[in-house]
Amino acid sequence: KQSAPAPTNEFECVWNTLPDSITWALVECEGWEHLPHLRQAYEAGFLIVSTDGSYKDGKGASAWRIRDARDSSLILTGKNPSPGPNKYQDSTRAELSGCYGIACALHWHRLRTSLL
Repeated sequence: KQSAPAPTNEFECVWNTLPDSITWALVECEGWEHLPHLRQAYEAGFLIVSTDGSYKDGKGASAWRIRDARDSSLILTGKNPSPGPNKYQDSTRAELSGCYGIACALHWHRLRTSLL
């Protein structure tokens, strides 16, 4: 497991310029090596994204995945905490944290999230 994505060549300079408001959602991810294939799936219209969030005892978290519909082994997964003080946590915020993780991963790799 990577503690932070380690972009290679093409993306390294972008990662170093991202604000904390994006990187918190991407720190616990696996499958960055599949990005070239996922980009092809995206361009061909075969990208599937999913997320789920949970809330309990004042804390929220989510997990998300981005995968190729044609090959389930080509997958990028991530998980993140729902940010903010406990008094602002709820199930909706947890779900949205997963959506934000997906949007950040796609944005970081310059894929248009408006097409999802």
